[in-house]
Amino acid sequence: MRHIVFFIGIVFVICSCTKLEDPILGLTNRVEISTSTPVTAIGPDTAFAGGIIKTDGGESIIERGVVWSTSANPTISGKDRRKAGAGLGNFLVQIDTLIPFRDYFVRAYATNYYGTVYGQQVTFKTIKGRPRLGTSFSMSRDAYNIKLAGTLANDGGDPILSRGFCISVNPLPTILLPDDSRNRVVPVTTSASYFETTVGGLLPQTNYFIRSYARNTNGTSYGKQFQVTTEMGPPKIDPIVISNIQATTVRLSMKITSAEGGRIVRYGFAISSTIRSPLFSQEGSEVRLYENSLTRNMLSILSRDPSSGSGTFEVDVKDLKAGTTYYVTGYAINENEEKINKTTHTAGQQFTTKGPPSVENFNSSNPSYTSFVAFARVLGDGGSNVFERGFYVGTNPTPWINGEKRSSGSGVGDFQLRIDGRTPDRTYYYAAYAINEFGETIDRRVVTVKTLANTKPVINNPPSLGVFIGKGIPVSAIIDSDGGRPILERGFYYSTNPNSFTLKESSRSDQGFPQGAYSNTISRDIVFGGVQYFVWAFARNDVGETIGQVRSTFTTPNKTTPIVRNVSVVPGSRSATLNGIIDSDGFGTIRYRGFRWANNQSMLGTTPISGTGDPTFSVTISGLSPNTNYWFQSFAENEIGLSSLPAAQPSLPAAQQFTTLCDLPKISLGSPAPSRSTTSLSFTYNVTDLGGSPSVTRGVCVSSSNRDPMLNGPNLLLTTAAAQSTTGTFSVTIPGLTRLRTYYVQGYVTSTCQGTTTTVYSGPTTISTL
Repeated sequence: MRHIVFFIGIVFVICSCTKLEDPILGLTNRVEISTSTPVTAIGPDTAFAGGIIKTDGGESIIERGVVWSTSANPTISGKDRRKAGAGLGNFLVQIDTLIPFRDYFVRAYATNYYGTVYGQQVTFKTIKGRPRLGTSFSMSRDAYNIKLAGTLANDGGDPILSRGFCISVNPLPTILLPDDSRNRVVPVTTSASYFETTVGGLLPQTNYFIRSYARNTNGTSYGKQFQVTTEMGPPKIDPIVISNIQATTVRLSMKITSAEGGRIVRYGFAISSTIRSPLFSQEGSEVRLYENSLTRNMLSILSRDPSSGSGTFEVDVKDLKAGTTYYVTGYAINENEEKINKTTHTAGQQFTTKGPPSVENFNSSNPSYTSFVAFARVLGDGGSNVFERGFYVGTNPTPWINGEKRSSGSGVGDFQLRIDGRTPDRTYYYAAYAINEFGETIDRRVVTVKTLANTKPVINNPPSLGVFIGKGIPVSAIIDSDGGRPILERGFYYSTNPNSFTLKESSRSDQGFPQGAYSNTISRDIVFGGVQYFVWAFARNDVGETIGQVRSTFTTPNKTTPIVRNVSVVPGSRSATLNGIIDSDGFGTIRYRGFRWANNQSMLGTTPISGTGDPTFSVTISGLSPNTNYWFQSFAENEIGLSSLPAAQPSLPAAQQFTTLCDLPKISLGSPAPSRSTTSLSFTYNVTDLGGSPSVTRGVCVSSSNRDPMLNGPNLLLTTAAAQSTTGTFSVTIPGLTRLRTYYVQGYVTSTCQGTTTTVYSGPTTISTL
């Protein structure tokens, strides 16, 4: 629907007749014309305009109308003019092919014999509207696709939101159609006026109605409808169904699901025992056809669409060979393919009639000196279980006659067997066989294989060298082949001379080594100090010895002073066991190892002692004092020098401190001998050792009934206590005793050392007062 907008209030009032723009020569009167009718019914691309001719200037008005343009003062020489007949009076015409939302200039005009005059100029502006489409057409087509093109005349004054094509089997398609094979709305993404696209997924031999469309905010417009009919497509056929396979017959079934717009005129099956994809055009001695022709009439129709000839077709094929593999394809031809001499075929399929199994040889692989691997495949079981399969093997080209029979399981599919126990450097022949209830099949296309001849071992690569561990360097190599004989010896030659082998590290075996990787450590007679050595790998079997052609090299490290480390110390109260370890001999010979120790760290080295062991060494020192701090330091010496000189050897281990354990203090009865009176007793005791304690408590315990009086013991009469920080004697007098009474007296000393308190007694003395 066109939107008509009437401009209210824009009234062009002509108060008087318009004068001629220019006088027309030879006339006594002038043509009087007025563009007095306002422009009305303004739409996006149309409007109405007109004028009034009051006088003809003495000559008849032979043409009148309006002219318009987007530029001022349009004339009849421009492209936009609309005639409105002839003569005097009012006239009104519709102007079109306008552009939406655009300013225009319009004038009435009149023409007589002498020329053309114009009314006054009027301006107006078109409104916005829906887009306007130009021509659209089909560029190409096939059975399932149509290529379309179209043009956009204008955008209706607003940006185009979408454009494209509507296609349907029904007339006047719109953008509201569902999207399927019978209806399709296809947008085209472009900003150009010209647009095109290909519509796919259509039905063959089908008439489609097509319209272009464009949409902006004001609505959707459609182009002129046209029709296109798709071409006929090739028939569609499901895969063949093969069933009821017997020794000489088989049933084949095929479904033609669609004639694709045409009618099926021929259909059937092509069968061959030699061609894997037999075709309709190959009929002859190699390919047999089973089809619906009147001359053969060998297909039964199970279901059929009379309008197209499609349906499901079935045939029982006879006179086949037992135990034979056949290849089959289905075909169908519709009327279009018949015209262009073309045939639609299914993919090739195969089946094997019942009978002896079918088997075929493959080439062998991995021949060695005494074996090879034979490969074969049981293609079909012949309709009965294959209960045995394998190979005939021999040294003549007909191994099934006088060769060896080697079984390799049962069933169908690929199989393989290692044929061992062969002789080196000899030619063998093998043929695969398979057996079922119908008999045995042998593939007489014999495979030839030759075992390898024995050789010396093969070494292709140089030895690989590690890094020195101690005085040995790890070395490894690979024997790529043992030459078919056991490796009796393998190892490495090495020398400082690149052209001679002076040294050897090897291992031997009576049973033989396997080929592959092996390793050893080179250490014998190695000279250290930056000496270069050359290394060759070698291996020997009973055929001969092989020395690797490619050598490796290493250089011995320079000698250094040893590297030692303090490990541990086990202290006693008056002795200690010191332990150290030589982390490195500096690639030299250790001539001396031991420890320096002292009770003052600054005096280390004044009393070195030798240790024993390698690489861990130890020594026990004695004459130490209990609960006393000592320091020790391990050292070692080789021909380069001494490891434990602090100034010269930064790697000297730090001096390690330890503390001796505490010992028991010692106390005994001293002199003079004990003395007595009627009421007192006197004793002298000697504290000979504090046991490492800085201070002890000493005294006596007295009892008249307890023969072994002790601190906190029963029946004590009294005890005495006093501090003592050095060894020596102390005396004590026990007063206030009873005359002629027997007493038991014992001296004691108590020490506290490293958190432990210990009391030692002198032993009891029995004595009586006078």
